[in-house]
Amino acid sequence: MPKSMEVSAKLPKKEGVAGREEDKMATIVLDCFGENLDEDRQLSGDDVIKSNFEANVVITVQGGIRRMLEKGSDAAAIQETYKAFKPGQAVRRGVDVVGGYMAWFKTLTPEQQKAEIAKLRA
Repeated sequence: MPKSMEVSAKLPKKEGVAGREEDKMATIVLDCFGENLDEDRQLSGDDVIKSNFEANVVITVQGGIRRMLEKGSDAAAIQETYKAFKPGQAVRRGVDVVGGYMAWFKTLTPEQQKAEIAKLRA
């Protein structure tokens, strides 16, 4: 017997977009979940479970990649971080000091960058 689950989503307001002058929220009830993996398999089938698992992993990793890119990491550093990745386990990242510094440096004005370079040379 399928179990029910409430699913909610929020669409945040967005200035200048018609129909988005305020936050919108909806909650619906889905009756398509089993009590355990075996019941999910009976209700949906292996192919659906596998494709949704893979999609979830990809979305999770894409978020991690974006966060690392934002901090200045390159593809090689990101690949190194994810080389032993296992879904469901936290990703252990070393501190990317150089990448973090470079990302911060890019936010400085040209005058601040010159001063920072002078500090490094000293």
